[in-house]
Amino acid sequence: MWGSGSARWHEWLTGDRINKVAEMCLPNRELNALIVQVLAGLVCASLAEDRYGVVQRDIPRIIEALLSFLSALEEYEVEVSNLYVPPTPEEVTQNDSKILEEKERTRVEVARATEVIGVVSDALKSGVADIVRTFGDKLVAFKVPPRIAKKIQSFVDYI
Repeated sequence: MWGSGSARWHEWLTGDRINKVAEMCLPNRELNALIVQVLAGLVCASLAEDRYGVVQRDIPRIIEALLSFLSALEEYEVEVSNLYVPPTPEEVTQNDSKILEEKERTRVEVARATEVIGVVSDALKSGVADIVRTFGDKLVAFKVPPRIAKKIQSFVDYI
């Protein structure tokens, strides 16, 4: 009744699927994205609303935290993307269904994991871009580590 397919079902059910691991790494991804959007909005509003510069003192640390989180997510996304290796021409011509099914399953899991990571990384990119757009030339006044300045510059160049 169960045959050889039951072993694959059991492995699929109990094994670590790439997309599920990504979901466990970012269990509150929607909330994280919302927090980033709100924080970026407050930072942007501080330019006009914060007369005493209370928020401006922390902007370098806020940008550094956002960009550090973004870097970690980008590294993880590269790591996840490298898990999928497309079938070789030999594998396709041999038409080994077991290998092709496994590679297709991996491709789908990697795509789903990338979507999970993208929820937060897209919010981070958008938030940093909003801050860079709002503060423009005033960003030069902030002291940030060189690696962060380089990343900020990439956002400035993009905008």
